[in-house]
Amino acid sequence: MIKIMLIDNNSDSIVDTINKIKEYNTSEFLISRISTTLDDAYEHITFRNPDVVIINLQIYNFNVIEFFQKLKNLEITSEIIIITSEDNLLLNKIVKNYNITRIFLQPFNFKILADCLNKINIERTKEKNKNNLYSTLYDILSKFNFNRKSIGYSYIIEIFKICFLEGCVPTPFEGKVYTKLAKTNNLKRSDTIKWNIEKSINSMKKTTDKEILEYYFDRLKITPKTFIHVVFDLIILKANQISWYFGLLLIFSVKNTHRAWYSMCIILY
Repeated sequence: MIKIMLIDNNSDSIVDTINKIKEYNTSEFLISRISTTLDDAYEHITFRNPDVVIINLQIYNFNVIEFFQKLKNLEITSEIIIITSEDNLLLNKIVKNYNITRIFLQPFNFKILADCLNKINIERTKEKNKNNLYSTLYDILSKFNFNRKSIGYSYIIEIFKICFLEGCVPTPFEGKVYTKLAKTNNLKRSDTIKWNIEKSINSMKKTTDKEILEYYFDRLKITPKTFIHVVFDLIILKANQISWYFGLLLIFSVKNTHRAWYSMCIILY
C-alpha cells in the first residue's frame, strides 16, 4: 500500500480526486494527508515522507519555485505528481530543475493516474521486500562468528543475492552457483570460490558457540550448501510470515524435511 498526500485548497477538487482514486483502487492507495496550505504540506512531507505527493498546481497564488526548491533541499524520496491546466514557462522550469514523476494536464483520464500510482506501488513494494530480505539476512548472519572482512564471506553474500534474484537456491548448487560467481568475479576456475567459502564456513564453525550451531542446524552437517539452504529457508519463512499450515506444506514438499522443519520452528519460536 502506498500513502498519498494531496496538496489542494479547492474542496470540490479534493473530493473529486479522492473519489476517482478510490474508484480505481481502494486497497492499495491510502490518502494519508490533505494539505490546503503549503506550510502544512512542507511540514508533513518533512516528517512523514509520503510515497506520493499529488499537487494541484494551478490553484495556488504563491512562489511555486520556492516550494519545490525547499522540497529539493530535503532530498525526499516521495514521488511528485503535478496536476495543472497550463503548460507554461513556469511548469517547464519546474520540470527542468526538479525531479517530477509525472505531470497531468487537465482534463485527463483518471485511469492513467491510477495506472501511474499502481506502477509506483509495485516498484516500492518490490524495493521494500528486497530491503526486508537483506535485513533478515544480515540479522541471521550476525548470529554466526564470521570473519566479515574475508573474501569467503563476501562470496557467501553474493550467493544469497543470486538466491534472491532466482527465488530459490539454484541446483545443482556448486555447478550453478560457484560457476556463476567465478564468472562474475573474473575467475577462470570456480575452485577458488569453493575454497574460500569452505574456509570461511569452517572458521565460523570453530569460533561460533555450539549452542547457536545446534539451534540453527541441529544434527545437520554444516557444509556450504547446507548453510545456504537453511539460512535461505529462514529468510523466506520470515518474509512471508508463514503459518503452521503452510509450514507443514513446506515440510512435506521439500526433499530435506529435517531442514525445513527446523527452519519453521526457529521462525515460529
